Amino acid sequence: MCGRFAQHSSMQMLKKHFKNINTVTSKESLSYNICPTDDVLTLINQQEEIRAGKMRWGLIPSWSKSMKIGSKLINARIETIAEKPSFRNALIKRRCVVIADGYYEWQKMTGKQKQAWYITLKNNIPFGFAGIWEIWKNKQLQKIASCTIITTESIASIQQVHHRMPVILTSEAVHEWLDHHNSDKKKLIQILNEGQETRFQKHKVSSYVNSVSNKDIKCIQDI
Repeated sequence: MCGRFAQHSSMQMLKKHFKNINTVTSKESLSYNICPTDDVLTLINQQEEIRAGKMRWGLIPSWSKSMKIGSKLINARIETIAEKPSFRNALIKRRCVVIADGYYEWQKMTGKQKQAWYITLKNNIPFGFAGIWEIWKNKQLQKIASCTIITTESIASIQQVHHRMPVILTSEAVHEWLDHHNSDKKKLIQILNEGQETRFQKHKVSSYVNSVSNKDIKCIQDI
């Protein structure tokens, strides 16, 4: 799964790394400990332009009566995303890329102990989680954009930490994933499976990251 991650690269860095972004929000996103229901920086294809903006992490389906459901829909499994009522329409019509610099996972140890790990790409550049998004309206008809991160089985180098991991797309797959012309479910699942990054590095971090109130760089420090 993916339950926490970091998002701290500058807009200048993001524009350099994610090519062909035509519009980028002016708001910087700086957090070394992003948690469910936080606002996250995402890329979407809007009128054939790749644009960046903020969304709430935790998908709120348009038909939901309450936004509370979002805290339970922070991840969508690749194996069932095409069939689940909460996800299947968004897979076809509303795909996004959630920008990150690294993510956390907790390895089960002896007893109830868990060891936190911080996982990044080997070259420490920002990357994109594959995601889907929705627009939900509250009783006041205010629109809330929300998203979920797609997960898959972990690759060999991550298996020792956790059996699931987020789908992290290569730079080429990012644009395939956001392409409006791709609307076939089988093709989209193929992009997710074949467009995954495989170059990871990881290190142990302290229990400091366990607290959702801790958002600074100490969260990712190697112990």
